[in-house]
Amino acid sequence: MKYLVSIVFCLFLLSCNKTLYSNPIGIDIYNAHQITVDTTALKTEWNAILKENKLKGDVSQFMIKTGIDERTEKKYYYLISSSWDNEFKMATKLIKHNKKFYLNTQELIYIICHGCSTSYPIIYNNYWDCESRDMIKCKKIEVLK
Repeated sequence: MKYLVSIVFCLFLLSCNKTLYSNPIGIDIYNAHQITVDTTALKTEWNAILKENKLKGDVSQFMIKTGIDERTEKKYYYLISSSWDNEFKMATKLIKHNKKFYLNTQELIYIICHGCSTSYPIIYNNYWDCESRDMIKCKKIEVLK
């Protein structure tokens, strides 16, 4: 009976660990972040989120970027896309593990900065925000999936 409980517990821990990460989004080859996933499915999903939030336009290309939280001084990675006219930018935080990037399926938050072409998503004090030269027009939408 002891062994059965131990085996079940180990399987439980393994299943929890697998749900933390999605399939790899990209890799880090000597700090040059590359996207290795087919972006067609990502574009479809992100465009659906935009339509749910009544935003017009479609996402264009995806990039993996690095930022530094100015409050906590911690480095973070994120996947970002924008519209062709830069009227919105959409991002989500990535987890880097063994030089690969993953979506955090435990806490998948999308940030959409829209309203002006200078708005840009950033993380400040562990929370998403939008930074812009025109803070009056810049708006922020957070989507939890």
